[in-house]
Amino acid sequence: MKLTLLENFDRHTAVIIKDDPDVINKDQYADDFYFEVQRYLERSGYQVTMVENYPGIPIVRADVWIGHANGQERLKEAPEGTLTVKIGNPKAQHPYDDGYQYVLTDDIKQELDLVLAEIK
Repeated sequence: MKLTLLENFDRHTAVIIKDDPDVINKDQYADDFYFEVQRYLERSGYQVTMVENYPGIPIVRADVWIGHANGQERLKEAPEGTLTVKIGNPKAQHPYDDGYQYVLTDDIKQELDLVLAEIK
């Protein structure tokens, strides 16, 4: 696998691994959700890289990898020493099976904040 390094070393870095493309493409709220998560992290001082969930995703060195829904399965590919956090329900068959698949809830923010606090 190709190893990619984020360029700006004076900021903390995060990778967001999206849900399966088939699920995302069927949901009108998915893009807004990922943009909202990205903005939340950027406001916390993170440089964010977004990656699609498919076998052989590029390995990106970052402080934290965030796996959303089915993207959680890729967290095992994170480089050694990378913090990981799971958000969303990977078992949802439809984006709204759990009611909040593409909503940045306070619970998700709290989970992110707990992991990000370990880095600072």
